[in-house]
Amino acid sequence: MAYKHEKALFYRQDLNGEKITARTTKAPEIGQNRPQTGRKEQTMESYRQMKDRQQAEINAFPLGAAFSKEQLREQLQKLGLDPETGAAECVGIGAGCFIRKSDKPAFLELMNRHAEERAAAIAADPDGTGFIYQMFRHELSNHEYSYTGDLAETLDALGMTPEEINANPALVNGLHLAAQACMNEDE
Repeated sequence: MAYKHEKALFYRQDLNGEKITARTTKAPEIGQNRPQTGRKEQTMESYRQMKDRQQAEINAFPLGAAFSKEQLREQLQKLGLDPETGAAECVGIGAGCFIRKSDKPAFLELMNRHAEERAAAIAADPDGTGFIYQMFRHELSNHEYSYTGDLAETLDALGMTPEEINANPALVNGLHLAAQACMNEDE
């Protein structure tokens, strides 16, 4: 099944090409919590709060970023390594960034914990109107969905595939609601 875009309405297509419209519920306004259900619920971290907290943890991690030899020497020195030979004690983590090899286990643990936290927040949103909606709404806006109508950059930023979304009704609903909100915002 694949997503189709049709005037900000998402639907799924089955293997025979038949349209299957996703059932949706009303999305909360940005900044609002879910309606109370009568039971005592734990206050969940919003997507933006989680993203900001996780970014602060990454920023606090000892890593360097360099795009020239001079920057590399400066960053190696900041990591407490010899500016001329310290590169051999480092490992790249992508996008011009690197860490000390000795810090790799801690870095992997941090990245795994971040992924687990997001997965738990998604799992705790059974209808897609809470964390999932916030996640898609934030990333769709960040990647100018209302102008492009293209989900590719949003899904790449989230590390998600259309197949993964289609397999989870809450993700389908949250994406549908967030896409509608983005399109309606620019009308």
